[in-house]
Amino acid sequence: MSNNSGFTSAYIDSISNKLGNIANSVSTVADNIGAGSGIGGIGGSNSNASPAAIIRQNNTYKKAFQEAKDTMGKAPLDLSLAEKNYYLYNDGKAGGANIYNKLIMDRFAKSAQEFRVNSIEMQQQFMADLSQALKQYQAQTLFLAQSKKLLKTRKAEHEALIKKINYYQKIVQTSERKVVYENKNMDTLYTYRRLMIFVYYAAMIIFILFGNFIPDKLYLKSSVWLILVIVSIIPLILNIGIKWLFMIYETLSYWFGDIGGSVNTHLEGPPS
Repeated sequence: MSNNSGFTSAYIDSISNKLGNIANSVSTVADNIGAGSGIGGIGGSNSNASPAAIIRQNNTYKKAFQEAKDTMGKAPLDLSLAEKNYYLYNDGKAGGANIYNKLIMDRFAKSAQEFRVNSIEMQQQFMADLSQALKQYQAQTLFLAQSKKLLKTRKAEHEALIKKINYYQKIVQTSERKVVYENKNMDTLYTYRRLMIFVYYAAMIIFILFGNFIPDKLYLKSSVWLILVIVSIIPLILNIGIKWLFMIYETLSYWFGDIGGSVNTHLEGPPS
């Protein structure tokens, strides 16, 4: 493959020579302009340079830069063509195309294998991320369901509490009205009681003054005085006795649950 090798080497050398010539031309132009026109090299400056010299130097640099860019852009394509021609020539023998095709297939197969490995790794990573995201979603869904259930329970408790509060307010309002009515009734009964006591003792005095107590000299009998004393303290005895009867009734009612049962019913809240 000496002829083929020489052909490829000459082709690559020609590309390298082009790049070298461009670099040398740029350097030479800069040196010549700097020496002939009194302008400094690249990056230099000279206040004595004429505008025309500055324009020429700038155009030279620009042209050299553009040629270098063009050569650099064509270099990969030129290298690919040189490689293709080298393997196709195959020292002037047949089978160069098969060798070149095998080289290209092996190269792209390696690239495809690397791409496949990278794709599998990316897919595995994606599946792992997706699985993690799915678990988080399931956990959040479960948490949301539990939150809704808890919210429903709290709403039911809140509604039940509002019902109980309203129920207790009605009881309190009813009790307040009952107390007011009882106070009014007590005032009325107290007035009637005082009036009846007044009438009662007035009747005793009228009997003593205008009855047969004095004409018949009943005051001389001790039994009559005993009767008068008993009759005069009857209202006091009745008052004390009625109070004691109420106290006994309330005590017995409490112990037997008559009043206590009704109070517990109220405390337990409204019927469901």
